[in-house]
Amino acid sequence: MHKEIAQYTLEAVNARAVVYEDEITVLRENLAEVFEREEKWSEAARTLAAIPLESGMRVQPNDVKLRKYVKIAQLYLEDDDAVSAESFINRASALISASSDEKVNLHYKVSYARVLDAKRKFYDAAVRYYELSKLEKRLYGSQLIEDQELIQALGYAITCAILTPAGPLRSRLLAMLYKDERSKHLSIFATLEAVHLNRLLRKDQVEAVAATMRPHQLAESSDGSNALDRAVTEHNLVAVSKLYTNIRIEELGNLLQISKERAERVAALMIGSNRLQGTIDQVDGVLEFSHSQRQEIDLWDRRILCLCEKLDDCSETIKSVFGELPG
Repeated sequence: MHKEIAQYTLEAVNARAVVYEDEITVLRENLAEVFEREEKWSEAARTLAAIPLESGMRVQPNDVKLRKYVKIAQLYLEDDDAVSAESFINRASALISASSDEKVNLHYKVSYARVLDAKRKFYDAAVRYYELSKLEKRLYGSQLIEDQELIQALGYAITCAILTPAGPLRSRLLAMLYKDERSKHLSIFATLEAVHLNRLLRKDQVEAVAATMRPHQLAESSDGSNALDRAVTEHNLVAVSKLYTNIRIEELGNLLQISKERAERVAALMIGSNRLQGTIDQVDGVLEFSHSQRQEIDLWDRRILCLCEKLDDCSETIKSVFGELPG
């Protein structure tokens, strides 16, 4: 009944909103709490957003506006409405530098990371998640940050880093995450290691990443691929460049498990954006990788490592079939 009365009252005084500004604010805050308890997140967000913060008879202090903007963004994010959330996070961004409220600042950082993630700005999101995973202070007002929440933020950072387009920025971020001792205890660590070491990703490693992804990260583009498909294709192309000096486009497509036309498009895009060093001979259908002398040595090292790994796999297969052989 409280909700119906509040909504009726708001409609009744709407024509004289300026006169009843304070009363309307209290009503909207209470009504938003009701919607929040009912998990009607967007309704709660819209109810709070209707409070006149930028206009009205009384100018609201910046700390009040900041709290409201962050809260509204949080509510929209609960409904995966990143577009609406971003609008209020942007308003909060203009005020956050002057804020001394640590709890609000924390909620802003979390919401900002989630908005970046939802907007598929995976590198920026990964950096923000990783910063959150390293929080030293654990008590913010009455809110206690548990160890598991920090580990969850680390997991989000790793997933977003893997989804980041291949390139130097991604490589540096992956190195930082790989060196973090906490990463070794996560189920996704084997995949993180393979990505960091520029190894070709196996199907089970790709599936390990997919298991950590949230619905918005799995959304498909017009060509039917998702962020993980694109990230894996680019990563494996870089991995191939560490093993070959040149490769036929058709063979590259087979290795990447995509069409040769798409393999050529991806390679051209990465070369054009300086994320892959090489040239494409379209007449002969060959991709030639550019390697420095140091890279040539690394190339041989990687080939030897790849051969050793294959020998290990063969050895494990033999053991699983015939058992331990006599020494």
